[in-house]
Amino acid sequence: MPLLQTVAYDSQPARFVTLSGGESPPHHAYEAPYGGAIQPMLATAIVGLVENLGGAADLNRLAKDGFEEVRRAAVEKVTDQTLLADIARSDRSTDMRQVAVEKLTDPVVIAAIAKSEGWSNVCYAAVGRLSDQTLLADIATTGRSPFARQAAVGKLTDPALLADIARTDRHQMVRSAAERRLKELAP
Repeated sequence: MPLLQTVAYDSQPARFVTLSGGESPPHHAYEAPYGGAIQPMLATAIVGLVENLGGAADLNRLAKDGFEEVRRAAVEKVTDQTLLADIARSDRSTDMRQVAVEKLTDPVVIAAIAKSEGWSNVCYAAVGRLSDQTLLADIATTGRSPFARQAAVGKLTDPALLADIARTDRHQMVRSAAERRLKELAP
């Protein structure tokens, strides 16, 4: 039997429906007000209610929701590293990819995202989470984005590698970052 709950914030109602069918786990759904955007506070209320009613499985489902506000509120609570990595690699919103990157814990996964990502905010967030010099060197030399390479260069400690990057990288901003980093490391 369906259970209907209404949550409202700033006069924007959102309806929750919980459907239970015998042995199967309950399914939770919500309807956005007038098909429009959902305000962040309402999104947080939606995620909190679904988390309380359905737990991790429904929370993970909301992390892939059509409304960015709902996805953000859900991703902030998600702990599933596989799901977070998927969101960090493929969400249509760079802000959501950044939020997911900031919750990842595996440096190898974070480095892979930094190497393949094209948007600066995601690259900076990913590289900022890394300290392993081997991973940073790989990003600095083979990363797709000059933003990722520049950020990685700023954390490198190998003068020979930095000198090589300062001479050979195809982007001036990366070469300049390598030159600055060499000066910082000079005694």
